Amino acid sequence: MRQFLPKISMTSLLVLLLSATWVFAQNPNWVLNNAASYQFSLNITAVTVVDGSTYSNNTNDRLAFFVGSELRGVSTTMSFPRNLTGPVTAIHTATIYSNQATGETLTVRYYDAANDRVLESTMTLPFTHSAVIGSFNLVEEIPFGNLPDLGIQITAIPAQTTMQGLAFAPLDLGSYLQQSDNDPVQWSFTPNPLLNAAINGDELTITSYDAAFIGSTTLDIRAVEQTTNANEAIASITYTVTPPVPLPEWDVFPNQTADENAEFEVVDLNAFMQPYEGDCLAFSYKPIIEGTAMATDPGWVFNQTKPSTMVLWLRPIFTDACAFTNPADRLAGFVDGTLAGVAQPQFINGEVYYSLSLGSDNPSGVATFQFYSATHAQMIEYPMTVPFVTFSQLGTVLAPELLDFSPLEPQVDANGNLTMLIRNPAWEGVQRFIFTAADCNYPADRNDEITVGFCVGIDTDEDGFCDLLDQAPNDPCVPNYVDPTVSVRDAGGQVLTDGGTVTVDIGASTTCFQTYTWFVTVDDDCILPTAAAVISNATSSDTPTAVLTPTPLPGLYQLQITAYLGINELAVTVTDSYNNEAVFAYSITVADGSVGSVVCQNVTVQLAADGTGSTTAAAVNNGSTDACGITSMVLDITDFTCANVGPNTVVLTVTDENDNVAICPATVTVVDAVAP
Repeated sequence: MRQFLPKISMTSLLVLLLSATWVFAQNPNWVLNNAASYQFSLNITAVTVVDGSTYSNNTNDRLAFFVGSELRGVSTTMSFPRNLTGPVTAIHTATIYSNQATGETLTVRYYDAANDRVLESTMTLPFTHSAVIGSFNLVEEIPFGNLPDLGIQITAIPAQTTMQGLAFAPLDLGSYLQQSDNDPVQWSFTPNPLLNAAINGDELTITSYDAAFIGSTTLDIRAVEQTTNANEAIASITYTVTPPVPLPEWDVFPNQTADENAEFEVVDLNAFMQPYEGDCLAFSYKPIIEGTAMATDPGWVFNQTKPSTMVLWLRPIFTDACAFTNPADRLAGFVDGTLAGVAQPQFINGEVYYSLSLGSDNPSGVATFQFYSATHAQMIEYPMTVPFVTFSQLGTVLAPELLDFSPLEPQVDANGNLTMLIRNPAWEGVQRFIFTAADCNYPADRNDEITVGFCVGIDTDEDGFCDLLDQAPNDPCVPNYVDPTVSVRDAGGQVLTDGGTVTVDIGASTTCFQTYTWFVTVDDDCILPTAAAVISNATSSDTPTAVLTPTPLPGLYQLQITAYLGINELAVTVTDSYNNEAVFAYSITVADGSVGSVVCQNVTVQLAADGTGSTTAAAVNNGSTDACGITSMVLDITDFTCANVGPNTVVLTVTDENDNVAICPATVTVVDAVAP
């Protein structure tokens, strides 16, 4: 809906419409003769404004208020300073009548005595019982005639944000347009290659956007009045697309129990969620209505006249999250167990209420209520009682008494803490709710639901679940939502930390892997769980192993691990018979930081008749080894001549499979004993 510049003063009750003028030859002499036939009224104090600037001071002027062609009120006119301190003006006061508390629309007509004419206002007035519009110190200004063609403005439009893969919400551009009249406006925009936009009337829709786009961009829009002056305004809207995150997901949310004469514990709903990567979560609920199944209404009929009566204006609900709006619903009241009245729904502006008259032979008693919901095909009972007092009234048509048929009252605060109140301490039973966890920015598109039962009653086996929700009320281990426990110790008895790491260097080892013997202890509040171990290595060509072997001691396992070069990720998972589980994670890094062993030997080289000789790395090597393998052995000097006769120092370089390098010196003795 468009906003209007404060050139014309009005309350939020007034809505501008197209103006029109009626010309009469004489005073219409409006008179309201049937005010006593109406139930409801409002009061107004106003002045007239003609053509945007002219105020009248003629006390013969009159204002008349109509619903259609039916007169509902006529003003009394007096001269008085406008807003107490302004110029003396004709001030109109009127009482306006209706038989509906809300919902009717009034038009306003003005008899201009000086010009002997009748004008119809450019605004309408929604009727609301007991409303007070305007006062002597702040009169309501009612416009008539033609308004000047003033300029228009576009107020700042909030930045629009969505997550990649989700649509942008449509924008009502008219909500941000300010104009002093109701001239038609045409909207347009400057194309943006990242956004596919469309405008229909006042609504701007981003029909799609670049699928790969993440970031921010702007869309420029323009509003132009379709008048001779063509007043226009321009604004920019920022659109942002954020990276996607996984959907919200509930974890286990067990049924909740409150023992007799006790309260439910406050629970943090976030504790029952899988970790969420979005900005925030918003929690809501809706009740599941489970009464007595009925395909049709119970056929309540009460048409007796009783000496004692009580009038009730009521609105049945089932928690704040569930209102009943089916015309086929029925409400029955009982006094001391005897049917005393039946009502069907009445509707005013979409709001429902019941006018229920209870009749009894006794002047006092206890009133109870039953409600038939046609939508749910259920008959439910009000969990409380109401004192029956003859000739009294409970609620009004404008403020009906709420009858909450839910035995429990959920309260969820902004942080996700759930308080479940028991409305009647004497109530026992089960009430189920559907809880929704939704991304607070995109609740309609990103949410998850879970159903949870809340029980008030006996818990025979004291397992935290009342007998009504316990499939084995005498077995404390059924159901079981408690996770088992797991701990791991090394060969020396040291307890290892979940999520911890260890690094070992096997450079001097005789094997190209590392073995461990650890011990795993598992436990549970009921039956011992089972254990399984897995280990993985993303970089090694060899497959690591983790083998669990039960020991004679209950809950104790031996864990034999073989880990290869690289990072070995170990996970020990413990699972009970109800699929509750606990996981122990540990990281084992196996490194090879050196060549295992490099051993050299001295050799002798006999020069040939031509004065040359040679040797090899293999000849100088004397059993060099590496657990992971040697890839190369290189001797720095292999060829000799007469110039090298005698001892010569050489260096053997050994490189292993993991590019570790080690050297070893040796002596090559060159002998020249062969005649040329």
